[in-house]
Amino acid sequence: DDKKLNELIKEKSVVIYLAPPQQSGGLDLVLKNFLLNVNKKNIQKIIYISTSGVYGDKKDKIVSESESVQPITDRAKRRVNAESQIKSTGLNYTILRVPGIYGKNRLPMKRIAERLPLIKRDVCKHTNLIHVKDLARLIVACVHNKKSNMSTINVSDGTPIKTTDYYLH
Repeated sequence: DDKKLNELIKEKSVVIYLAPPQQSGGLDLVLKNFLLNVNKKNIQKIIYISTSGVYGDKKDKIVSESESVQPITDRAKRRVNAESQIKSTGLNYTILRVPGIYGKNRLPMKRIAERLPLIKRDVCKHTNLIHVKDLARLIVACVHNKKSNMSTINVSDGTPIKTTDYYLH
């Protein structure tokens, strides 16, 4: 009923922001539009799903959250911009920097079926991955975690792998 709906509207919500930015440009205009049109007073926390691509090419070096961002691709530049937008809102936030996501329906089956050539192992770079179910569990944990205020967290399955080995596996 209307009374229950009004009570829910008064409660602060946790926003899990998974929407990708638009396909071109250096700014995330999709997030900008969202932030301009949402009532920030009703937001308890925003959880933003970013990318580990914000670090650029670190030449197989292990990075921590304090590492400087050096995005190479326009997509990663839009994600850096989005992170900056989130941080400037004054809202409580958690930014999850996510690498490649794998799981059912998220595998490169077409590439494998077409037997496209792979990069030679000795020149192939390492990548990090995360299973879609593990990412979902992390997001739920962030929703319930009262201590993850104003934080940026790198997430992965903790097993760096060469892209070629990933395709072969």
